[in-house]
Amino acid sequence: MRSASGWQWVLRELLEDCCAHIKTRAPSELAGHTLAEWELRTKYGVTIVGIKRPREDFTYARPETRVDRDDLLIVSGRALVERFAALD
Repeated sequence: MRSASGWQWVLRELLEDCCAHIKTRAPSELAGHTLAEWELRTKYGVTIVGIKRPREDFTYARPETRVDRDDLLIVSGRALVERFAALD
């Protein structure tokens, strides 16, 4: 089993190699829904890698993760990352 720092290194290497990454506030239309409900990879070509909620630690995103309006999303993807970030 790898250490946490080992997994962080692998994740960083994968992300740096293939994609653009942004931090953005959750779009209002996504609030109250799970990531699976929105099919973001299909619609925008992006993956929500993690979520940072106010006064909480960063957590890795999962399909069943419900998004709140004040969430800060860590988004990874290719060309459509900016299109997703422009949603409100």
